[in-house]
Amino acid sequence: MMREVWRIENEDGFGPYANFDNTGLCFEGAMRELSVDHDLSYRHPIARANMIANSKYGFSSREQLERWFDYFGQHGYDLLLKHGFRITVYEVSHLYVEEHDRQVIYDADESHYVREEEFTQCTTTTSVG
Repeated sequence: MMREVWRIENEDGFGPYANFDNTGLCFEGAMRELSVDHDLSYRHPIARANMIANSKYGFSSREQLERWFDYFGQHGYDLLLKHGFRITVYEVSHLYVEEHDRQVIYDADESHYVREEEFTQCTTTTSVG
């Protein structure tokens, strides 16, 4: 069975917490602060065993994605847009998707691009932290 996976990434397929230059300084200013806040968060799932070869993190729905990123508020959304991030939807066999409470982990090698969607603002006034 195929399922959709939602992800925020740039045009090169990197998510907002990726370490592009191996320095740990992915972004300028406040975006780096969001990355550090995320990395210290208990909210980030850990992959089970070695089930997924080329793992990437995403979401099971747009609603789940928005709940995750609403944690950072409108400021976080503005920074994502400023740095060229967008919502990308992939189709992945359920065999290559690991479901967690707040995110999914999936095998990028087994994913197929479906579409891009735009986001412009924080959708809630409360965080999931």
